[in-house]
Amino acid sequence: MATPINEDGKFIDVAAAKKEIDDYIQHLREEGKDPNQMALGHVYGLDNVKQLMSFIEQYNGGDPKQPIEGIRLYLAWDENRNYDDKTDIVFMPVTKDGNDLYPVFEGKEPKESQDGGTALAAGWPCPWDCYD
Repeated sequence: MATPINEDGKFIDVAAAKKEIDDYIQHLREEGKDPNQMALGHVYGLDNVKQLMSFIEQYNGGDPKQPIEGIRLYLAWDENRNYDDKTDIVFMPVTKDGNDLYPVFEGKEPKESQDGGTALAAGWPCPWDCYD
């Protein structure tokens, strides 16, 4: 039996996080890719994350039939990015039934959001702009 969406994911310690990232980089190298030429992560400002959470809390406060219980992270491609690697990550709210709040996956027609910007995207790609 699947867990409810609001229970998906888990916290891991730093050693486990490092191992997963190192394993991913090794996998890329085994595929003949140079990890130093790719975006391996994206940084999103806490203010924007808080704004997304505020939208979710406001949406759920209206007692919808399908409340938002998760956030799906889509791997995406943005031709307008000023980097050689145009990858992006799009944060999409997910309702209790497991569907995107606004259908965006290939083959689905998105409905208009009421706020004009419910999905969060355009983080800073790492390693180029990781502030380290």
